[in-house]
Amino acid sequence: MLALQSNWTRPFFVRNKGQKYTIEDFDIFTTVLSALCWRKYNGRIVMAADEAAEKFYEERSLLGLWDEVVGLSVPEALDPDIFWAAGKLYALREFSAPIVMMDTDFIVWEKLPFDLIACDGCTIHREELYPDVYPDPAAFSMKEGYRFGDNWDWDSPAYNTAFVYFKSREFLERYLSEAVRFMENAKNPDNFLTYMVFAEQRMMGLLRGEGFRVEALSGLDRLFSGGGCFTHTWGFKEQMRRSPRAREFFCEKCANRIRADFPEWAEILSRDADLGRFF
Repeated sequence: MLALQSNWTRPFFVRNKGQKYTIEDFDIFTTVLSALCWRKYNGRIVMAADEAAEKFYEERSLLGLWDEVVGLSVPEALDPDIFWAAGKLYALREFSAPIVMMDTDFIVWEKLPFDLIACDGCTIHREELYPDVYPDPAAFSMKEGYRFGDNWDWDSPAYNTAFVYFKSREFLERYLSEAVRFMENAKNPDNFLTYMVFAEQRMMGLLRGEGFRVEALSGLDRLFSGGGCFTHTWGFKEQMRRSPRAREFFCEKCANRIRADFPEWAEILSRDADLGRFF
């Protein structure tokens, strides 16, 4: 199964003006394991990267993680501070189903039974419609003429998109069409969370009202307990930033896993100025 990862760096530069682009050590380790484990167990993987991201990967000898690295372009008019995850959606527009869209902080440790998945699309887990994250549609300021879908299912949960499998081409095209339409019709958006997760995650559930079948592969309790064949570090990142001990422990575990399962990459990373100390 083909998997797509992406890296759009404009959100970084908007929030870190004048700085050189970089990725934190623990995020590099999850990127390495995410790509290598996918190739080992589930098939090809492609990275869609803008110029700054590709330059970073090249300088750190990481381009070989993926079977292919392709360019990524996002409209200049789109606010990268509000729509910080838009890069993955624009990257996905260049591909067709069946395909997996997967974040670089998400690792799949086993072969997945895609032949047994019967729905149009599935994500890693559902998300509750907490009003501060997924507010009423009236909270959004939209350009004149924009209308929400007539048949959208407003009672459906949202779906986390750190990992998404699109089996149906029709569902993929409909999802991207509506997600992009929402982002490009937002009028002076002022919330860096609600607008992005509406386009990216709530749209998954809303389209169930149009007859698409969307399911979840796992649950938050299973992910946070460390069980199963998935690892998603999103909720652990801030803890690692606050705790040098937790950060060191995580990076050491990743290095040990790379050394055991991908010794050729342990050799490459051992020469890295920042990561080499873990090997």
